[in-house]
Amino acid sequence: MVAYAFGAETSRPLQHATLVRVLWLYRQVFAYPRLSTVAGVARLSIVAPRFVQSYTMAKKNREPDRKSSGKSGDAPVETDTEDTNPDSAKAEVTLATVRDKAMELLARREHSRAELKDKLKRREYEYPADFIETVLDDFAERNLQSDERFAEVYVRSRINRGFGETKIRSELQSRGVTGDVMLLALEAADVNWHDNAEAALTKKFSSAVRAENVRSQKIRAKMQRFLQNRGYNPDQIISAVNRMADLVEANAESSLEPGTG
Repeated sequence: MVAYAFGAETSRPLQHATLVRVLWLYRQVFAYPRLSTVAGVARLSIVAPRFVQSYTMAKKNREPDRKSSGKSGDAPVETDTEDTNPDSAKAEVTLATVRDKAMELLARREHSRAELKDKLKRREYEYPADFIETVLDDFAERNLQSDERFAEVYVRSRINRGFGETKIRSELQSRGVTGDVMLLALEAADVNWHDNAEAALTKKFSSAVRAENVRSQKIRAKMQRFLQNRGYNPDQIISAVNRMADLVEANAESSLEPGTG
């Protein structure tokens, strides 16, 4: 499909890089179900130029390889121009490789700068540290990578999965997101942690807890450990456990009333 769209002569590395960028563009525009149609169009107007710029840059960086190798099965094409600076060509290709890998990782999901840097430094890649920093600086400047955007998406995802503020803070810090970026993401989530703790507890224990055992120390301790591991503070834990017990007992009493059940 990519070869058809950009021409059969397009190199396979460039086809791969282009496909990665198409996936990134799709995720940027359509992976936000909360966006209205107007907001989606506005976002498209922002990210589409970045996509075109990224593709043009990759094509330019790959062009020397295609000219030097010629068509598949042909002998290398000799050129009259002598390469007076082979180190610059090598650096250009290496930077293109790092850009492609970074874009591929971002096409899968949002990353913090520290996460992206750690992945690019893995032994199987062995990318030079100065090339990694150059690419990361470039991506941050063009908003292809954003710690603020990563933190917002990450916080919302973990809240929806029932995790508490303490756990989320710890996870963000381990991913290199701290300070104002972390605080602003948590504030933007606008979540009631007491309600979130109760919802997580209900989802986990609603089928296992009964009116006859909901007040037992064993069950309460089990529920408290669960919420503690999820990152809720003591006040939120006690409140959620007590509300859970009250709800279970209220449901049991209502089922025993005449005319119910």
